[in-house]
Amino acid sequence: MRDPLMKKNRIGFKRSMSKQTLMVAVFCISVLHAADETAAAVEESVAPFVPSMSEGLDPLPPAQEITETESGAFGVIGKDSRFRPGKTTVYPYRSIGKMQMEKANGKWASCSGTLISPQHVLTAAHCVFDKDTNKFHKRIYFVPGADGKYVPYGLYGVTDIYIPKDYPSSSMTRNNGDVAVMKLNSAVGERVGYLGFGVYRPVPESVNQEIAAQQAQIYQDNIGNYDGYVQQATRYMEGLANRYPQHALQYFGYSGDTNGQVWGDKCLTYNIGEYSNANYLQVGTYCDYQRGASGSAYYDNERYVRGVISWSGGNRQSMVTDSSGKAVGNYVGNVKNVINVAVAFNRNTYQMIKRWRGDQVDSNTLHRRLSSANDLKQVEINVACHDRVWFVLRYKNSKNQWVNDGYYDTNRESRVRRTISSPYFYYYAVSHDGRRKWSGDDGYFKVFDKTLGFRKRTLDKDYVSKINLTCK
Repeated sequence: MRDPLMKKNRIGFKRSMSKQTLMVAVFCISVLHAADETAAAVEESVAPFVPSMSEGLDPLPPAQEITETESGAFGVIGKDSRFRPGKTTVYPYRSIGKMQMEKANGKWASCSGTLISPQHVLTAAHCVFDKDTNKFHKRIYFVPGADGKYVPYGLYGVTDIYIPKDYPSSSMTRNNGDVAVMKLNSAVGERVGYLGFGVYRPVPESVNQEIAAQQAQIYQDNIGNYDGYVQQATRYMEGLANRYPQHALQYFGYSGDTNGQVWGDKCLTYNIGEYSNANYLQVGTYCDYQRGASGSAYYDNERYVRGVISWSGGNRQSMVTDSSGKAVGNYVGNVKNVINVAVAFNRNTYQMIKRWRGDQVDSNTLHRRLSSANDLKQVEINVACHDRVWFVLRYKNSKNQWVNDGYYDTNRESRVRRTISSPYFYYYAVSHDGRRKWSGDDGYFKVFDKTLGFRKRTLDKDYVSKINLTCK
C-alpha cells in the first residue's frame, strides 16, 4: 500500500486526510510493482570486469585542477548519512568517475558516471543534454577515480553520446528516460575495470510487509506526538539498508558541497508508480544526494548497476532558500516531504543500454558524435643534470588550442607536470649557461620573439609521458 501522505506532499494531492487513514498507511513502501518488473525473475545482466591489478596505476596529483562548476541540486532525508569510500584507486571506486561537461553556451557543469565496458560510461541523460537549449553538450571529459583535485588515471574525452529519442520531450515526472551512455576515446576500463549492469530487482513483498508493520507500530507508539512519530519513522527508514543489506543498493558520486570529493550512501528503494510508464521505471530511494551526484550508478553487492540517480524533490517546508528567501532547488527534510528518485532498469532500459554499449543506434536512440574528444594526459619533465634548465612545451590545452608553455626554470621546479589535450607535443630546453641545448628539427616555433627548433614526442596509452633531460 502506498503512503497517501507522501503522495499528497509530493504531487499536490488534496490536503485533508483522516488520522485513521494515516495510521494504516503512512510511510508504507509500495508492495505493488508493475507486472513486467515482478516477472524479472529471469536475470538479464552484463557481468562486471575486475582487471588483474592491485590498487591500480601509480596515482599522481593533477597538473590541471578540476574546478567546481554547475552541478545540480541535492536532497537530504533526515540526517545526512553519506560516507566516504576510502581509496578511489581500488575497485570498484576507480571505475566510478567525475564528468566535466562544456555546455553549448560555454559554461561548464559536472556530474558522475560509471564505466560499464572498457570504453563506455553510464550516466544520466540530463548530464549530457541540455533541455533549456535542446542541445547536447559540446565537450565532455570523464575522470575515473578522481577525488577532489586528485586525478589518479587521467581525463578521457567522450566521442559519442547515446540517449533515448523521447528524452528531450519528457519531463522528470513523465516518460522520464533520464539515462545515457557515453563512449570514451580510450579503453581505460581495461586498466581500471568496470561494473556490470542488469534489470532492477525490487524489494520483495515480504520485506515491504515487515517494514509496513513496523511503521504502523511506530505510529501507535507516538499517538498524540506527530512530530516525534515523523522523526522516529525517518530514522527507521534511513536504517533499512543495515536491516536488509541483501536488498540495499549503494552509489558513490562527486560532491559539490565538499570540493568534489567522493561520497555515497546505501539504502533501500521503493516503488512510485505515478512517475513510471511502460518504457521507464522510476523508484524512490532513502539515500541522500549531493550536488554532482546526478548520473551516479546504483549498484548491488555483486557490482551490478540497477539504476542511475535522476532527480530530487520536496515540498515547501523542505526547500532550502538563499538569504533573499529564494528557493535554490535543494531539499532537506524528513522522509515524508523529501523524495530522491532514480531511473531503475526495466527490460526496456536494460536492452537499450546493452545496445548502446555495443555502439548500436536504432530508431529509439538519439546519437551525437562529438568533434573534439582528445584525452587529457600529463607531460612530466625531469632534469638529471645542470643546476638550472629553462624549457618550453608546445601542446594543446583543454580547449583544443595550441599553446607555447614556458619558459620554466628548474631552479624553482626540478620536476614539472603539464596537462595536455593532443596526441603529441613539442619540447625545447636550454641550460642556464647556454652550453647545453635539448632541441631538434621536428618543428620550428616562435617563442618570445625567437624561433626555436623543437623535438616532437608522441603520447602512448599511459597517462604520464616522461621526458628525462640528461647530459648524454
